[in-house]
Amino acid sequence: MFEIKLKKGGVEKEFKKDFISKP
Repeated sequence: MFEIKLKKGGVEKEFKKDFISKP
């Protein structure tokens, strides 16, 4: 999921959202 989001372009936004969403 991380790799796909990194290629999508919304890295920081998605990455932080997933990171904060998951414990």
